Amino acid sequence: MVPVMETKIIERIYTKLFLGDPRFVELIPDAIKGWFVGTALKYGRVVQSREERAKLLHKLIHSKKVFDAGLEIIESPSQGFVWNKVQGAVVCLLHDIGRFYQATTNSFFDDESKIDHASAGAEMFSAKGFTIPPNYECDERVIKQAIYYHSRCEYSGSDPYAKLVRDADKIGIFREFGLQERFAKRSWSWVGFSKEILDDVLNRKMCDYRQVKSVGDFTVLFISWLWDLNFSSSRLIAVKEKFPDLVRQRLTKYGLDEASLKKVNQVLLEFENGSQ
Repeated sequence: MVPVMETKIIERIYTKLFLGDPRFVELIPDAIKGWFVGTALKYGRVVQSREERAKLLHKLIHSKKVFDAGLEIIESPSQGFVWNKVQGAVVCLLHDIGRFYQATTNSFFDDESKIDHASAGAEMFSAKGFTIPPNYECDERVIKQAIYYHSRCEYSGSDPYAKLVRDADKIGIFREFGLQERFAKRSWSWVGFSKEILDDVLNRKMCDYRQVKSVGDFTVLFISWLWDLNFSSSRLIAVKEKFPDLVRQRLTKYGLDEASLKKVNQVLLEFENGSQ
């Protein structure tokens, strides 16, 4: 049975959150608008369980939050870079287009779902064969690359749009930090911390979620995201909105020992003081 109610919810969210934002209406080419919501509706008709539907709706709303965060970064006066605002907006909107397909597996973990959502999204965009009107001055290759790299553990390239969406995605997720427990991996423990994850953070290295074994580890991983922010405006947002405090509170909740908590706090203080 087609979940008609679910498609109505998708349409309602899209109308209110997306079409209700004049920036979205102005910046996103009509063909991209139609494909984005059409993809959400397509998989909204396929998902079966309540959990799958919740995941799809979550990623729909998350896409808008990343769109918003991307524009905040673009519009910051301190970047020293002339952005193509349309291209930046499109990249941020479409970064998780592969998640709509992945939601049908009831998992947002690539190893668990057997779907690399970033690769899937990049290929979906490429297969669609968009030719964005010349007046937008967009490069479809840049958009595809940014989608592909947005969630990789690390990005060593220099493309500003790939860096933009990586920052905007992290900001969007931090702004919905309280939801992370809901989407924890089923195999994770709810107690304990891995030495490997803690060591990576204390050595200012990026953590790989494939090493995560507990919800506590997942919280520690978020610290490495702070160090991975590319733009000064992104780091200022993180400090202003007290992202480090969100991590501190959660680590205390999960019972990180006092000695480790003190070391982790030093890392967080270093980030805060260096981002002012």
